[in-house]
Amino acid sequence: MKNERKLLEAAKDYKYLLERGYNKKSALRFVGERYLLNETERHILYRTIFPEKEATQRREKLVKESEVENNRLVVDCYNVLITVETMLKNGIILKADNGYIRDISAIFRKYKITNLTEKALNLIIQAIKNLKPAEAIFILDQPISKSGELAAKIRNLLQKHNIKGTAKTTKHPDKELTQTPGIIATSDTIILDKVKKTFDLPAYIFKKHFKNKTKIIKPKHINLNQKHKQKIPHK
Repeated sequence: MKNERKLLEAAKDYKYLLERGYNKKSALRFVGERYLLNETERHILYRTIFPEKEATQRREKLVKESEVENNRLVVDCYNVLITVETMLKNGIILKADNGYIRDISAIFRKYKITNLTEKALNLIIQAIKNLKPAEAIFILDQPISKSGELAAKIRNLLQKHNIKGTAKTTKHPDKELTQTPGIIATSDTIILDKVKKTFDLPAYIFKKHFKNKTKIIKPKHINLNQKHKQKIPHK
């Protein structure tokens, strides 16, 4: 398809600029204007393409599902929940070149509990039950509306399914996530870069429930060793 070819060429240029140290937003603006990308296409590039060194370091932190068993799993609640809700809505799901599944919802601070919330939570809790961690700790952003209510709902679900764990709100979720020992379930790049082990919980859920229902957009192989013919601005 024409748009897919355009996006692939844009991705090559974007990766090329990132590999040479350009700021992500500046590189995206240049590539977006050159290829006349719409907002969704720009989001796709921004959330799936990273400098190869960063991408490799993040991929190396991913653990297999078998490694979650008997270990503490620390869940970046809104990060995971919003992605799973996006799957339920048949929204755009991305497979970034750093190995993690992501969405482009951009609703984080504006998140509201909906009729999909309970369905998504049930999928997440069931996945955790299957993974058999020693305990599961959900971290929620306190400033987001009804976080306390959501945390209480999660605690009830954990108890109902006989899963050791808890859910708590905090004003500093990033600090809590990076300082709590265990395997961290998130795709947030800031957190990924600060922890030692991670697990892609949405990817696990996608494989179990959405593989044949929802299309996932994956970055194709981008070979920067090929002769690059595009005119690149001076840094």
